[in-house]
Amino acid sequence: MSDQQGIYEIANNEGMICYVDTATEGKKTYGQDWVDVCESTLNGTILKGEIEKYQYRTHEGEPIDDKPTGFVVKINGNIEAFLPFKLCGRFRESDINYDGDTVAVMVESFDPNSLSIIVREITITDQDIDIALVNEALELIGQAYEDGKYIRGTIIAEKKKWADNEHDRKRAGFLVTINGIEAFLPVSMSFYSYGIDISHLIGTNIMAGIEEINVEKMTITLSMKAPYEKLISTKPLPLKDEVTTGLVTQVTPYNIYVLLPQNVMGLIPRYMFPTIEHNDLLKLTGSLINCIPFKVKRWDEINNDLCMLVSFEPEGNR
Repeated sequence: MSDQQGIYEIANNEGMICYVDTATEGKKTYGQDWVDVCESTLNGTILKGEIEKYQYRTHEGEPIDDKPTGFVVKINGNIEAFLPFKLCGRFRESDINYDGDTVAVMVESFDPNSLSIIVREITITDQDIDIALVNEALELIGQAYEDGKYIRGTIIAEKKKWADNEHDRKRAGFLVTINGIEAFLPVSMSFYSYGIDISHLIGTNIMAGIEEINVEKMTITLSMKAPYEKLISTKPLPLKDEVTTGLVTQVTPYNIYVLLPQNVMGLIPRYMFPTIEHNDLLKLTGSLINCIPFKVKRWDEINNDLCMLVSFEPEGNR
């Protein structure tokens, strides 16, 4: 941005610096919508868009073939931009009508001379998006990735590997929402088996590290194992009747699953808390808790498989 308020310095397609005046009434680029475009161009902020129609290759304004190359998107409902298929965050069939669908986009390129805009889609998990919240989430994710810190997200669906036959599409992992931004949790980086019923995981919160941010594909890959290995794994082996720390990984109608130090699995029997609603217990998932093992449920010395029954630490002891 230049020294003048509302004047942005942006390079055109030839690399020459141009001034975009969003402050002077009567200019083509006047107003908040163009401020948002400039901010997204320079700082990578996310904008709200709506798919208006398919875009085709044209000659003198007329389509030259019947295969679309992407979508015309209206930014903030007003400014026209082009979203190529190759910059879409999710696969879309070319024979389905997506007109009116809400998309979250980031400006990929903006030519101040022609005012042509190309955008890249950021995959979101809710059509009714709060752009301010999504931008906050993106900043949080980026900061967590840079600092090696952890974030909380919620499992919303499973993701399967592609195969021509539906029966052959095996589970690859889980889709997670982080305040509206979609991320991917591979099965191999979770504590869930390939065969677990996905209905038992929908709504489960997770604590995860950012394993990778692929800028080209705009994908985010998570790992549940990173925070466990750093925060819990190396703590002493849990002992009967002694307080230990655990990570709540799952709540079912029968048990609350808590991953304890040294890869010990803890089970809190659901019947011990009949007055607590399931949704209230579900809020504990992805959290660290203090708990007390009170019985060995299973011990396989050969496979180093130890499972203990545990209870929440009484509030008076905390």
